[in-house]
Amino acid sequence: MAAWLGPETAGFAVVGAVEDRRRRELRQVAFGGPTPKQRAKCALNRRCAVRLVSREAPPYSITMPRRDPRIDAYIQRAPEYARPILTKLRKVLLSADRGLEEDVKWGAPTLVRDGLVCSFMGFKRHTAVWFHKGALLADPTGLLIPGKTVAMRAAHFTSADQVPSRALAALVKQAVKLNASGVKAPKKSPASIVVPAELRRALARRPRAKAAFGALPPSHRREHADWVAAAKLPATRERRAAKVMERLMAAK
Repeated sequence: MAAWLGPETAGFAVVGAVEDRRRRELRQVAFGGPTPKQRAKCALNRRCAVRLVSREAPPYSITMPRRDPRIDAYIQRAPEYARPILTKLRKVLLSADRGLEEDVKWGAPTLVRDGLVCSFMGFKRHTAVWFHKGALLADPTGLLIPGKTVAMRAAHFTSADQVPSRALAALVKQAVKLNASGVKAPKKSPASIVVPAELRRALARRPRAKAAFGALPPSHRREHADWVAAAKLPATRERRAAKVMERLMAAK
């Protein structure tokens, strides 16, 4: 038999098997309850229910620890200048998505969710964070630079003030969505552009044209190079190279 003491007592008294049933009902209320009937059956208000659940944590804790003690140790061993940067990076990255988990991959602190999301590390002169599928991320602020692999993109910092919280959080959210959708990171670099000798010599004679050629998108550079290389006769390739020079010099 159970005796209800009322909300003013901030508790209740239950006996025997009734206690387990009442606690199940309280937890259902605290987490939204699966059915209206079960929610109506319990007389406690939501505040009391959450208070009870918090007393029993774990295993009923609402927030789960996601911090890896190995990363705490890594930050303590890092160069002195890098410690505040690493601490801020860790906080910003973790706060971007509550489903992230910490791990250590290849000696670097790494965040994972449905796969690798990003890693960060303190080096001798800079601290870096890199996204394992960074090549697929939209980067409107221009924060990322090419990394060691085709898919990787990184950002370098020398002080904690340089860490852009909003931009990094947006990149993390994109990376998490990519992993959830099952998109694979690109593994092969695009085909290199082979510039024919006639075009190379023409570019070497005109620095301004060479600079304009280098500023073109890869597809445009390849188009010019392929057009010159497609000519069978050397004289024709020379004429086409001269035409390319005219176009480059005329471009604003």
